[in-house]
Amino acid sequence: MLAKKEVSEGKKNKAGQRLRNVINTYPDAMEVREALAVLYYEAGFLDLAGLYWLLTEPTPTIQRCVDAYMQTINYSAVQALKDFKYRGDATTLPVYARKRLDYLEGEKQKVQSDIRAVKKVPQPPKEDRAVIKWLRPKLAWGCFIMVVIIFLAGLGAVLEFIKMLF
Repeated sequence: MLAKKEVSEGKKNKAGQRLRNVINTYPDAMEVREALAVLYYEAGFLDLAGLYWLLTEPTPTIQRCVDAYMQTINYSAVQALKDFKYRGDATTLPVYARKRLDYLEGEKQKVQSDIRAVKKVPQPPKEDRAVIKWLRPKLAWGCFIMVVIIFLAGLGAVLEFIKMLF
């Protein structure tokens, strides 16, 4: 594998880019996700390793990395799914990975349904709306008259200043 060669040559960033491109092309290739997670883990990026180990059966090391990743996104299933971008066939995944993906999808649905359930701002009573409707044009005219008065006062002051100069 070309990525292994690049890692051994110290070109870890290039290897990471290559592995991410392979994941985009072959989303069901769990071994590529595993290789990318190991690459990030060895480089000290525990949270990124946790992202790519998200669907892997946890060991203490993997669980620590996944916890680090989930903590960085405030345990948001929506953000985890957005970052993970799994576009493959979920039926080909191992059982643990399918359960984890289903759990994240379920949490995402709960959050989105909670957002949609937020109540609308209550409207003022009908009699208050009538007063507001009556007041609105008078308020607009009042503001207009005030602007005209200020303009005329300013114009008067400017004319007085010009008179004083000549």
